[in-house]
Amino acid sequence: MAMLAWVGHAHVGRPTGTHSIDFRRFLRGLPLGEALFEHAYEFLRNIVRQKRVIAPNSGVDRVPHVFHMGEMQALCAGSFPKQNWAWGRLAAFTLAGRAQTRSGSIGSGRATAGKLLSFDQSRPDVILHGNLSLERTMKSSSLARRDFIAAGGLGIGIGLAGKMANAQVSASMQVESAIWSQEYWAQKGEVKLNLFRKRMNPPATGAQPLPVLFLVHGSSLSARSSYDLTVPGGGYSLMDVFARNGFDVWTMDHDGYGRSGSSGNNSDIMSGVEDLKAAAPVVLAETGRSKFHFFGESSGSIRVAAFAQIMPERVDRLVLAASTYKGEGAAEMQRRRDRIAELRAHPRRKRDEAMIRSIFTRDGHPSIYDPAMVEALVAAEMKFGDTIPAGTYVDMAVNLPLVDPKKVLSPVLMTRGEWDGNSTDDDLLDFFRQLPTGDRQYVILPNTAHSQLFSKNRQMLLYAMQNFLAAPTPVAS
Repeated sequence: MAMLAWVGHAHVGRPTGTHSIDFRRFLRGLPLGEALFEHAYEFLRNIVRQKRVIAPNSGVDRVPHVFHMGEMQALCAGSFPKQNWAWGRLAAFTLAGRAQTRSGSIGSGRATAGKLLSFDQSRPDVILHGNLSLERTMKSSSLARRDFIAAGGLGIGIGLAGKMANAQVSASMQVESAIWSQEYWAQKGEVKLNLFRKRMNPPATGAQPLPVLFLVHGSSLSARSSYDLTVPGGGYSLMDVFARNGFDVWTMDHDGYGRSGSSGNNSDIMSGVEDLKAAAPVVLAETGRSKFHFFGESSGSIRVAAFAQIMPERVDRLVLAASTYKGEGAAEMQRRRDRIAELRAHPRRKRDEAMIRSIFTRDGHPSIYDPAMVEALVAAEMKFGDTIPAGTYVDMAVNLPLVDPKKVLSPVLMTRGEWDGNSTDDDLLDFFRQLPTGDRQYVILPNTAHSQLFSKNRQMLLYAMQNFLAAPTPVAS
């Protein structure tokens, strides 16, 4: 095993015994702003998750913050644009799991000005990156080009290794800029609905449209808090993860939530379907795609499943996370039934700091959530006030089922945390068995409760999603 790191012009490491490196601590020692830190950290996590990098049975994907270098064979070289780093300052490290060196010295490295051209097939000791290039001489090493996987610059080439929406990463890699974002508005009658979009690079005229992933939020949180939350240490933005994986990612605040206007109704499930119907033409016009992948969590999964049965022509692949079908035998649904008179009394219900914190304790496993995430979420949501629409709570308490699974025609992935109090496996498998498509999956996530995306084990959901969304189309018989 060998590790080589450059800071400035060159620093040569020597082979040592079995080690592990804490990427978070490593990156905190570099001159990064918070945004670049989050990009860099998520990028490194994505790199080691890929099957091309992780050795079989390494367990790395179950240890998201500390990765054992002796289990990998990869090269991760990071470079940053001039405006974010002092010119000539480069940080990179080499992880070689199976490779052995013939002497104590790996070689030398130097940072020079350059542009990303390609992985030089004829010279395995040269890899060019972004605004900086890294040249290595390996006079005393037996490491060959095949022992490495080249990864693009952190912050400007994020997520180039592994699957990128069905695209294979070849030896000749294209330059990627930082994640681009834009705000949009849809109109539902008199109500303006706020949409938010993220992708790698701004849209370019004549470019092939990216696959669209539309994220639908649940009952108690708005869209960006749900899917683009900034937390110290990073790793909670689903939008960033899938933007780096080659998707055009969208989300929306439903009627009465977050940045959207309010019609004054209780924003129940069918109101949410009307919101999605209003958003669809905006997404189509901006992306050129007529069908979108959808992800919904909690009541968001019911909203999007109801939308899918009404407008199947707009739905490609559908992910239903932490859903509820009839709600029979679910502890949280019974708690809502016990409050039904209160929930029906006013179109909005109280949603204060204590209520937000209770989301992560009510299933009885608070230790699976990072307290820093919980507090970041509280801060993000409370700026919108301490009330939230009550409609989805009413629907889930007394109006289920609201979706006929026989009318959901798209491919479906259903995920349930084993400790989720909003549903039971019997309830969801009843829905699953009635789906007419053979292209369907049901995944139980271990050591996970209702809030899958905020869990410390959220990488299991991301793994299932990435594979499902990248699945090839079955050949018709």
